[in-house]
Amino acid sequence: MQSIPLTYYQRLILWNICGSHAAPSLREAAIFLRLIDKLRLSDTESRESQFSTDNNRFAWKLPKAGYGDKVFELEDSDCVALASAIDASTPVRVVDADWLEKLVTRLLNTPKPDPKPDPPAQPLNAGPIPPTNPAPHKRAQAK
Repeated sequence: MQSIPLTYYQRLILWNICGSHAAPSLREAAIFLRLIDKLRLSDTESRESQFSTDNNRFAWKLPKAGYGDKVFELEDSDCVALASAIDASTPVRVVDADWLEKLVTRLLNTPKPDPKPDPPAQPLNAGPIPPTNPAPHKRAQAK
């Protein structure tokens, strides 16, 4: 499960991407229908933002900055499906490419273990530095 923050604008773009994605089966289409239901604007949001659409063009007027921004809780299967729909989406508007690429990376990101921290550095006056290559041992001479 991941928490994904999205702006009003990002929600519109992803809603459109999911709605126009061609799913290979009804089972997989169900995932996208679930995503659409999560991402779509509520009736109140549509009315208050004066949202309208005309031939795949969107128009809106936000009543205030940050209006419609939300954090979405997505299951792992939702994350994979949304990332695949974004990746398959054509054409991609150049203005959206940066945030879409970052979102796909985040959706597919699996938590990595924290790397072990480096040992603390010794102060310069901490004493002699041990040799890195110890002197070779003397071999016993053959009799």
